[in-house]
Amino acid sequence: MFDLDAFCRDLETIVNIDSNSMDPAGVNRVADFLETGFKNLKWHTSRYRLHEEAGDYLTAANREADRYDVLMIGHMDTVCPAGAALARPFRTDGAMAYGPGVSDMKAGTLAMYYIARELPTDVLDGLNICIIMNPDEEIGSIYSRYMTMEIAKRTDYAFVMEGTALNGVYTTRRCGNMNVGVSFKGIPQHSGYILEKRNASAVVEMARWILAVNALTDPGTFTTANVGLAEGGEGANIVPAHASMTVNFRFAEASRPEAILLQLEDLRRTPSVEGTTAEISVLSRTPPMVPTEDTERYIKRVEKVFDQIGQPFSLIDLRGGSSDGNYIASTGTICLDSLGPRGGGGHTENEYLHLDQVEECIVRMVHLIKEIAEFKRSTA
Repeated sequence: MFDLDAFCRDLETIVNIDSNSMDPAGVNRVADFLETGFKNLKWHTSRYRLHEEAGDYLTAANREADRYDVLMIGHMDTVCPAGAALARPFRTDGAMAYGPGVSDMKAGTLAMYYIARELPTDVLDGLNICIIMNPDEEIGSIYSRYMTMEIAKRTDYAFVMEGTALNGVYTTRRCGNMNVGVSFKGIPQHSGYILEKRNASAVVEMARWILAVNALTDPGTFTTANVGLAEGGEGANIVPAHASMTVNFRFAEASRPEAILLQLEDLRRTPSVEGTTAEISVLSRTPPMVPTEDTERYIKRVEKVFDQIGQPFSLIDLRGGSSDGNYIASTGTICLDSLGPRGGGGHTENEYLHLDQVEECIVRMVHLIKEIAEFKRSTA
């Protein structure tokens, strides 16, 4: 029987641990707590150190297996800086819980343990279930994505336990994203001799790029461009020799990155400030989450489960944010996202969790997994 008070006590423990993506020790303290819980359930746990700058990648499975029927995934890291847990520790007001990472996504990650506790014996006997607790999702799963994809390739159904901001609204489509760095070189000069001696401002050339890149935003193709970082120059009286910017692109179609890079290459070949050059670097790339035909067929079964338990169900057309669901879906595995408890305010100091939604999360996941067990038996 689900115990919300116990859940809140456990949630308080892990929310009050700083676990920024770049804080391996903090992430590992969260992993220690979760691993202990799964070991108490007699589940098999494994930890992998994928990189010295990241915490451990933790998995739990009801049995060792080459292939899994069900995969659930959450992440232990947050975007919150060191000291956030001390500055605004976990608290509740009866209806809501607050604290760094409470919604994104320590509640959803902890929920996987409580779901495992609630699964009936016959379901556990009939299914191979794997649970992933990722240490670096907030930095694009740069170290863990390949391991997640390898496990996903050996899985029939995957559930991403990211929280949802809207009651009953779930996700099978997410934008992909690409971070691009552009560095500019100019010809430095004392600003007092701009009219007399040769010079070329790297900052002025970058300014032209910023406007051109911003114009690549296209609602028709769900493409957005955000110049999030821009810097250059050494002083007000020096024509800048160097400048750089970092752009985040979001897109719904897998073909968009190549089209974007071609447009950037056109800009590179045709500088507006004579004497400047630009160099383009793709810093990271995440594929869009696109449902397969199998996923779309599975949604029909999901709708029946939600109807049986009396919970609303609908799919959002497209989410701009990425998740591990992007990588899982790229393997062709059936994948449904945003199944965690409802909350909001992620990446801000106002992050919150609806406590009355926690049990609903546990209930829907237990019933979805039970349906998979029943479907497997009926089609054996």
